[in-house]
Amino acid sequence: MPRPDKAIHLTPPPVGTDASALIADAIHQCAHTGTSLHLTPGNYHLYPTERPERYLHVTNHDDGLRILPIPLEGIKDLTISGPGARLIAHGQPVIPLSLHHCENIIFEGISIDWDVPLHMQGTIIAVDEAADTITVKFSDPENLYLHQGCLLHGEGGPPPGNLTPYSVTPGKEWWQDIHWTHWLDAASATPLPLSRQGNFLTWNPQHQQAPRFEKLASDTYRITHLTDRPQQVGDAFVSKGKYMPNRMSPAIFMDNCCDIRFHDVTIHHAGGMGLIAQRCENVRIKRMRVARPECSGRLISTTADATHFVLCKGLIEVTDSHFEHMLDDALNVHGISATVREATASHTLRGELMHFQQLGLEFARPGETIRFSTRDDLVAYGERTVKSFRALNSRVFELELTESVADLLRPNSFMENTSCAPDVIFTGNTVRNNRARSIIFTTEGRVRIENNRFENCTMTAILIEGDANSWFECGPVRDVLIRNNDFVMLSPEAPAITISPNERGLPMLSETPYHCNIRITGNRFRMPGPRVLRGNRIEGLVFENNTVTALPGYSTEPDCPSLSLGRSSGIQICNNSFDLPHAVIFEGCAQS
Repeated sequence: MPRPDKAIHLTPPPVGTDASALIADAIHQCAHTGTSLHLTPGNYHLYPTERPERYLHVTNHDDGLRILPIPLEGIKDLTISGPGARLIAHGQPVIPLSLHHCENIIFEGISIDWDVPLHMQGTIIAVDEAADTITVKFSDPENLYLHQGCLLHGEGGPPPGNLTPYSVTPGKEWWQDIHWTHWLDAASATPLPLSRQGNFLTWNPQHQQAPRFEKLASDTYRITHLTDRPQQVGDAFVSKGKYMPNRMSPAIFMDNCCDIRFHDVTIHHAGGMGLIAQRCENVRIKRMRVARPECSGRLISTTADATHFVLCKGLIEVTDSHFEHMLDDALNVHGISATVREATASHTLRGELMHFQQLGLEFARPGETIRFSTRDDLVAYGERTVKSFRALNSRVFELELTESVADLLRPNSFMENTSCAPDVIFTGNTVRNNRARSIIFTTEGRVRIENNRFENCTMTAILIEGDANSWFECGPVRDVLIRNNDFVMLSPEAPAITISPNERGLPMLSETPYHCNIRITGNRFRMPGPRVLRGNRIEGLVFENNTVTALPGYSTEPDCPSLSLGRSSGIQICNNSFDLPHAVIFEGCAQS
C-alpha cells in the first residue's frame, strides 16, 4: 500500500505542453517507491503526438489502433488524487486512462474531458415543410467541412479527397459524417420522446436523392431532404457519425484489473463510454459524475454508456453518483453469448464470438464453468468445466473441457461463462436526460437497485434481458431487488421496467423460465402512459407497495395494461396504488 505521508505532487505544465509523459512517468515512479501521486488543480492537456499506440480489442467499442496518453501496466497499490485536476484529451482514437493487469488502484477527484467534442451538435432555427428543408445553427462550426456534398465534422484541416464516411489518422486527424442522431429540446436539454426521435438519411427514398447542404453562414446550413420525420424549431440534435466505427475513444478502459476504486471522479465527455471494464474483478465507484461541463453549451456528455462491465467478477458497486446526458445507459453489466461451432474431439470444441464489438475477448479460463443453451429459445441443457482456452484469432477460439461433450451438444447452440457473474450494487444514484435505458444488467449474482432516481430516459428505465442473437449479451438473473426508487418516465410507449429474454421464438415461444426471483417493492412511478412493467419467462416475481401516478399530458390507452407478464409463474402483485386514468392494471398469467 502507498504510504499516506509520502506523495509526489505534480503541477500543470505550461499551456500547450503535453502532460501525458509527465503523469505517466510519475505513476511509474510512485509504483516503484510506494508513494501516492497528487495532481494539483489545473488543466493537464493530453496530446497524442508522442504517446504509445496499441491495437486494442475494447469490448462494446470498435477495434483499432488507440493512442494511450496515460497507460498503467501491471501497477499495484497506488492512489492518484487530484481534486480540481482536469485531464483534457486531444483528438481520437485516444483513451486518456488505460489500465491493464492492475490491482488495488484508487482514483480520487480527477476529471476527464476533450478539448473538442467528438460529436456534431446543431439546433433547428427554421423549418420549411413544403420544401422539406431545415435550417440548422451548429456548435463548433470551425470543425465542420462541406466536402463532396457531405457535411463532416472532425479535426486536422480540410478532409482528404478520398475520404470515406469515417477516416482517422491517429494523432493527426479524424473525420465523421452526419449520421446516428439523437434529438433533444435545445432550451432544456431534455431528450425528445421516442415518437419524435427522427433519423438522418444518407439517401431519401421518397425524393430519390441524397440530402443537400447549403452553407448560409459560418455556423448555419440549410439542409434539404435530411430527416425521416418532421422536426420543429427549437429541436436540437447530436450526431456521433457512422455506426461502426463511432466508438473509438472511451475515457477510461480497464482490462484484467482487480480492486479498482473511483471516488469523486468526473467524466465530462468521451467518444464512446465513460468507463469500460472487461475481465475485471471488484470495481467500486462512489460519487462519480458523468455530465456536461458547466457553461459549455454542449447537450450531451459521453457518446455511449457512462459505465459498462463485461465478463467481470466479484462486486460491481456504484453509489451516490450522478449520470446525465449520455447517448446510452448509465450502467450495463453482462456476460457474453458465444456460438458453438463444432466439437473437434470428445473433450474439445470450437466457439465463435458473434458481435463485432466483442472480438478479442478472453471468453473463458481454466476452472471456469460454461453453460450450453439453444439459441432460438435460450433454454439451458448442460454445463462443463474449462481445462484450457486457446484463441485461434480474434473471433474463433478452442475450448478443452474436463468432461466430454460427445453426447451433450445440440444443434444451434451457444455457451456462456457462468463464472463471470458479479454481484451488483447500484444505490443512491441519479440517472437523467439520457438516450436509451437508465441501467441494464444480466448477471446471476446478487443485484440490489435501491434509492435511485431514474428520470427522462428515452426507453425503458431498467432492462433485464439476455440474448444470443443480437447484442449477444447474456445472463439470466437469479436474485434481484428493485426497491425505493423514483421513476419519472419520458416516452409513453416505453415501460418503466422490462424483464424478458430476447428470444427468436422458433419454432415456438418457450415456456421454460429464464429469469427468476425478482422483487420490485416500494418504488414510485410517474408515468406518461400506462406501461409500468413488461415481462416474459419469469419464475418468481413480487410487485408490491409501489405507487403509480400520471404525469401531466398522460397518454390514455384504455386497452393497454400497466402490468403485463407472459409465460411466467409465481407472480405476486399486492398493496400497490395506481392513479392512472382508464387503466387496465394487470394482464397475463394468473397470480399465485
